[in-house]
Amino acid sequence: MVLQLVRHQFTVKQFHQMAEAGILSENERVELIRGEMIDMSPIGRRHAGCVNRLVNFLIQLLGKQIVLAPQNPVELDETSEPQPDIALLKPRPDFYRNSHPQPEDIFLLIAGLTQNISQTLFSSFSSFLSLTGRSANVVHYSVTCA
Repeated sequence: MVLQLVRHQFTVKQFHQMAEAGILSENERVELIRGEMIDMSPIGRRHAGCVNRLVNFLIQLLGKQIVLAPQNPVELDETSEPQPDIALLKPRPDFYRNSHPQPEDIFLLIAGLTQNISQTLFSSFSSFLSLTGRSANVVHYSVTCA
Protein backbone atom coordinates (compact mmCIF):
# COMPACT_ATOMS: atom_id res chain seq x y z
CA MET A 1 0.00 0.00 0.00
CA VAL A 2 1.39 3.37 -1.01
CA LEU A 3 0.48 6.33 1.13
CA GLN A 4 0.28 9.62 -0.72
CA LEU A 5 0.49 12.87 1.13
CA VAL A 6 -2.03 15.47 0.12
CA ARG A 7 -0.75 19.00 0.15
CA HIS A 8 -3.02 22.00 0.20
CA GLN A 9 -1.79 24.91 -1.88
CA PHE A 10 -2.51 28.40 -0.56
CA THR A 11 -2.67 31.73 -2.31
CA VAL A 12 -1.21 34.92 -0.88
CA LYS A 13 -4.78 36.12 -0.31
CA GLN A 14 -5.63 32.99 1.72
CA PHE A 15 -2.33 33.32 3.60
CA HIS A 16 -3.29 36.88 4.64
CA GLN A 17 -6.82 35.80 5.56
CA MET A 18 -5.36 33.16 7.91
CA ALA A 19 -3.28 35.86 9.60
CA GLU A 20 -6.27 38.21 9.88
CA ALA A 21 -8.38 35.39 11.37
CA GLY A 22 -5.69 34.69 13.99
CA ILE A 23 -4.77 31.26 12.58
CA LEU A 24 -1.26 32.62 12.03
CA SER A 25 0.08 35.08 14.58
CA GLU A 26 2.25 38.08 13.71
CA ASN A 27 5.10 36.47 15.64
CA GLU A 28 5.11 33.24 13.63
CA ARG A 29 8.07 32.97 11.28
CA VAL A 30 6.29 31.52 8.26
CA GLU A 31 6.56 32.45 4.61
CA LEU A 32 4.57 31.34 1.60
CA ILE A 33 6.64 29.75 -1.19
CA ARG A 34 4.87 28.32 -4.24
CA GLY A 35 1.67 27.90 -2.27
CA GLU A 36 3.26 26.11 0.68
CA MET A 37 3.70 27.58 4.14
CA ILE A 38 7.33 27.13 5.16
CA ASP A 39 8.62 27.57 8.71
CA MET A 40 11.57 29.91 8.80
CA SER A 41 14.48 29.16 11.09
CA PRO A 42 15.05 31.48 14.06
CA ILE A 43 17.35 34.42 13.43
CA GLY A 44 20.62 33.78 15.24
CA ARG A 45 22.99 36.47 16.56
CA ARG A 46 25.53 36.02 13.76
CA HIS A 47 22.89 36.19 11.05
CA ALA A 48 21.24 39.25 12.66
CA GLY A 49 24.62 40.97 12.91
CA CYS A 50 25.34 40.34 9.22
CA VAL A 51 21.95 41.72 8.21
CA ASN A 52 22.47 44.78 10.45
CA ARG A 53 25.90 45.38 8.91
CA LEU A 54 24.48 45.13 5.37
CA VAL A 55 21.58 47.45 6.23
CA ASN A 56 23.98 50.03 7.65
CA PHE A 57 26.26 49.82 4.59
CA LEU A 58 23.42 50.01 2.05
CA ILE A 59 21.73 52.96 3.76
CA GLN A 60 25.03 54.86 3.81
CA LEU A 61 25.67 53.97 0.17
CA LEU A 62 22.20 54.50 -1.30
CA GLY A 63 20.36 56.70 1.19
CA LYS A 64 17.02 57.98 -0.07
CA GLN A 65 17.43 56.46 -3.53
CA ILE A 66 15.83 53.25 -2.26
CA VAL A 67 13.49 51.89 0.37
CA LEU A 68 15.44 49.29 2.30
CA ALA A 69 13.14 46.58 3.67
CA PRO A 70 14.91 44.22 6.09
CA GLN A 71 13.20 40.84 6.61
CA ASN A 72 9.84 42.06 5.25
CA PRO A 73 7.55 40.23 2.83
CA VAL A 74 7.65 40.70 -0.94
CA GLU A 75 4.78 39.37 -3.04
CA LEU A 76 6.29 37.60 -6.04
CA ASP A 77 3.05 36.20 -7.46
CA GLU A 78 -0.30 34.89 -6.19
CA THR A 79 1.36 31.90 -4.44
CA SER A 80 4.68 33.26 -3.11
CA GLU A 81 5.39 35.81 -0.41
CA PRO A 82 8.91 35.21 0.92
CA GLN A 83 10.73 37.35 3.47
CA PRO A 84 14.27 37.91 2.19
CA ASP A 85 16.87 39.32 4.56
CA ILE A 86 16.97 42.57 2.60
CA ALA A 87 14.91 43.94 -0.27
CA LEU A 88 16.04 47.10 -2.05
CA LEU A 89 12.87 48.68 -3.38
CA LYS A 90 11.84 51.59 -5.56
CA PRO A 91 10.94 54.59 -3.40
CA ARG A 92 7.22 55.09 -2.86
CA PRO A 93 5.49 57.82 -0.83
CA ASP A 94 3.63 55.25 1.32
CA PHE A 95 6.81 53.22 2.02
CA TYR A 96 4.78 50.10 1.08
CA ARG A 97 2.28 50.59 3.87
CA ASN A 98 -0.67 50.04 1.51
CA SER A 99 0.63 46.89 -0.19
CA HIS A 100 3.61 44.58 -0.13
CA PRO A 101 6.23 45.15 -2.83
CA GLN A 102 5.59 43.45 -6.18
CA PRO A 103 8.29 42.23 -8.58
CA GLU A 104 8.28 45.53 -10.48
CA ASP A 105 9.11 47.36 -7.22
CA ILE A 106 12.23 45.27 -6.48
CA PHE A 107 15.75 46.38 -7.37
CA LEU A 108 17.53 43.66 -5.41
CA LEU A 109 16.80 40.79 -3.00
CA ILE A 110 19.44 39.57 -0.58
CA ALA A 111 19.06 36.30 1.32
CA GLY A 112 21.64 34.76 3.62
CA LEU A 113 22.68 31.16 3.08
CA THR A 114 22.16 30.54 6.77
CA GLN A 115 18.43 30.64 6.13
CA ASN A 116 17.07 27.18 5.41
CA ILE A 117 14.67 28.64 2.85
CA SER A 118 17.15 30.78 0.90
CA GLN A 119 17.59 28.22 -1.89
CA THR A 120 13.82 27.86 -2.20
CA LEU A 121 13.48 31.65 -2.28
CA PHE A 122 16.09 31.86 -5.03
CA SER A 123 14.44 29.11 -7.04
CA SER A 124 10.95 30.60 -6.57
CA PHE A 125 12.05 34.07 -7.63
CA SER A 126 14.06 32.73 -10.57
CA SER A 127 11.08 30.66 -11.77
CA PHE A 128 8.78 33.65 -11.52
CA LEU A 129 11.19 35.83 -13.48
CA SER A 130 11.57 33.24 -16.22
CA LEU A 131 7.78 32.91 -16.55
CA THR A 132 7.29 36.66 -16.85
CA GLY A 133 10.37 37.38 -18.95
CA ARG A 134 11.57 39.91 -16.37
CA SER A 135 15.09 40.29 -15.09
CA ALA A 136 16.22 41.20 -11.61
CA ASN A 137 19.01 40.51 -9.16
CA VAL A 138 18.91 37.98 -6.35
CA VAL A 139 21.98 37.73 -4.15
CA HIS A 140 22.79 34.94 -1.69
CA TYR A 141 25.55 35.67 0.76
CA SER A 142 27.62 33.55 3.05
CA VAL A 143 29.99 35.81 4.90
CA THR A 144 31.60 36.02 8.25
CA CYS A 145 30.76 39.39 9.71
CA ALA A 146 33.46 40.45 12.11
